[in-house]
Amino acid sequence: MCYDQEPINYAEQMSFLEGAIKELAQEAIAVFREDVPLFFVREGREVFLAHPARAAELDDAALKKFKETLALRGEVAATAMAEKLADPDLWLAGVEYDEESGSLFEPNWALWLIISGVCDDLEDILQEYGFPVGLDGSYGISYREPKRFISGHYLPSIAEKYWKRIAELKELRARLMEVEEERRRGDLLARWNRI
Repeated sequence: MCYDQEPINYAEQMSFLEGAIKELAQEAIAVFREDVPLFFVREGREVFLAHPARAAELDDAALKKFKETLALRGEVAATAMAEKLADPDLWLAGVEYDEESGSLFEPNWALWLIISGVCDDLEDILQEYGFPVGLDGSYGISYREPKRFISGHYLPSIAEKYWKRIAELKELRARLMEVEEERRRGDLLARWNRI
């Protein structure tokens, strides 16, 4: 189905919007899937450089193994995340959240809990390799949505389109509730007048 043409009735509009949201979800998943392994390597390098004493203790073989582990487990984490994000209900749940941050997916907590969960996997690696945590007991790592083109896709643009469609879906659902309420009132009035 082509999502460039606006349908005419409520059922078609609902189907159109849900289909458009699912297509945007697939685009976003592809971007996250590609970015997460890069995030592991990038953040692992930052932690390595931020802790010169521990970094100096790693010989070349251990450093090579650390880098390989970051890359491999980054791929594993990205695959697991993408599988969880494949649930269309997570994306359609955006109607429950505020879309004011239109260029980020973070306001959709159902999605963000899964996406940001990759940090736990990365912190496990850092702990395994003996890198010290900060004073707050954490590594202070947080995943940030990429703001660069990845395989021809720009995530902020995808997020803006997503939140636009979510707002349209919210509006359509509100209109459907109004129509249903009017129908119920009409049925009650007809019953009232009939008896």
